[in-house]
Amino acid sequence: MKKLKLSILISLFTLSVHAQESYYGKFATNTNPANSWYKLAHIVINCSVNTVNISAEVNYVGLTGRYQAKAIMMFRCHRTGGEYANWQYNVSGNLATDVLKLVKIDTKTYELLGFANSQYAHVSTGLSVTQECNVAITMHNTAEEVSNVDVLEDIPYSGSWNYPEGKVGIGTLAPDREFHIRNDTGIGEMVLQGKQDASSGNGARIILSSAYSENIDQTEQLGRQVYLQAIATANWGSSVRFDISTSDNANILPTPRFTVSPEGKVGIGTTSPAHTLDVCGTIRASEIKVDLQGSCGADFVFKDDYKLMDLKDLETFVRTNRHLPEVAPEKQMLEDGVNINELQIKLLQKIEELTLYLIEQNSRITEIEEENKCLRKEINLINKDLFFEKN
Repeated sequence: MKKLKLSILISLFTLSVHAQESYYGKFATNTNPANSWYKLAHIVINCSVNTVNISAEVNYVGLTGRYQAKAIMMFRCHRTGGEYANWQYNVSGNLATDVLKLVKIDTKTYELLGFANSQYAHVSTGLSVTQECNVAITMHNTAEEVSNVDVLEDIPYSGSWNYPEGKVGIGTLAPDREFHIRNDTGIGEMVLQGKQDASSGNGARIILSSAYSENIDQTEQLGRQVYLQAIATANWGSSVRFDISTSDNANILPTPRFTVSPEGKVGIGTTSPAHTLDVCGTIRASEIKVDLQGSCGADFVFKDDYKLMDLKDLETFVRTNRHLPEVAPEKQMLEDGVNINELQIKLLQKIEELTLYLIEQNSRITEIEEENKCLRKEINLINKDLFFEKN
């Protein structure tokens, strides 16, 4: 009979090891100082392999503060002796500080701690434990302050959410905006992932709205939005473009105004830019600087070996073709557009050629004027001789 009872007890113990168990504890802090840490739950992992998952809910009410915190803790043991603990928690309330700590006492023992900012407060804790091995949980029903919390081995939490006074924080317990993401180990990141399938046009979108109603899909609210969106341009999202969309009509949905293609080309007024910067519209600038990037200027015109077209040949070309040599005709410019870099250099070349023509013409004019002076002198001498002969 004793063997049968022992067998039943062993069977019940084995079942409880793999079942979900609940634990509760509560205490008051009315005899302890404010701004202190207290023991909530004592956790001992009695296994060499498998995992223990613990969900915790902590409710705190003090004279000057309150919070509700929920935590998820996962403990993993390995037969080689390695242990692993990971946890995360979220909190709501009006305390802009850490309110839970998970500390490691030794290789198998952990303590869940709670923060109290008031000398007079009530703390209640509930645990839900799902285990694959034996675990011993001791809940604290009297206030037991931890004075040396800074020397204990703190298990960093892998994530946290905080939303005091309607503000949401991820990675911070003191969000100073409605939505605040913080990462103390590197770049803070947020991922929005849309549907992927064998078609294009899917993606992800952030909507910035100035609508006066919570229903931004009302007709009169449609255009009061700005879209920041990533749109798949190929099947399964293998290439993605980025758009900024706006609307100039409160009743019409935003349309793309600014686009960055998968190749890094920027389009303004077009969603399919063909050049590094493709603008469909008018550009206004106080200054534009064109980098020649290895192309030459037009000063070769002034070199001694440069062959300037004869003016007579230039006249014939212009009368025949109705445009300057080496400059594209109007029809070609209308069809193909204009390369500003090439056109500016070509126009400068024509100006420098015109300068040479002017210099050449000025030299010829100077020669003619000198010849005229000589002819006037000769004419004056001839006139004098004729006058004396008559007299």
